[in-house]
Amino acid sequence: MPRAVYVLALGIFAMVTSEFVVAGLMPQMADGLDATIPQIGYLITAFAVAMAAGGPFLTVAVMKLPPRTALMALFAVFLAGNVLAATATGYPVMMAARIVTGIASQAFKNPRLWLALSTSTLIIGPPSSPTSPAARRPHRTPPARRRFRRQGRTRPRYAPDGRRAGVSCRPCAAGYAGPAG
Repeated sequence: MPRAVYVLALGIFAMVTSEFVVAGLMPQMADGLDATIPQIGYLITAFAVAMAAGGPFLTVAVMKLPPRTALMALFAVFLAGNVLAATATGYPVMMAARIVTGIASQAFKNPRLWLALSTSTLIIGPPSSPTSPAARRPHRTPPARRRFRRQGRTRPRYAPDGRRAGVSCRPCAAGYAGPAG
């Protein structure tokens, strides 16, 4: 597999894990940050709101960059947010880190979609483009039908005994495909 697949898999794994890790560590984080458990719950909410509100703006900002550069920049922002969260000594710093990681997480997921769409379009081509497989294969009439049309007929002629005209033996006229089994 291409190396990019592993990088994307690592990024998605890290982002989804970062999104849900707070739920399992609420008591420990509450003790470490001198906050209550409901306040730690707001860290989950802040991450979700940042994904919903800030992610689309960052996505629009990085769409001008080449896809690989955009994904690596978003991964770097996400990593910086996680480093900030790991070194946070108080609740406000942790809240800021969760907001940064939420925005970067959503923006990272969106370019993955348009990268996949642009890659599939390059491989297959849009349905109406002249490079699509359907457009490259013109409809071809079978040779026998072309010959019959040239003769002004739409079907082959049959002899009175049921054989097709021009076929010398009965098995060939009946469409014999070979021995059974």
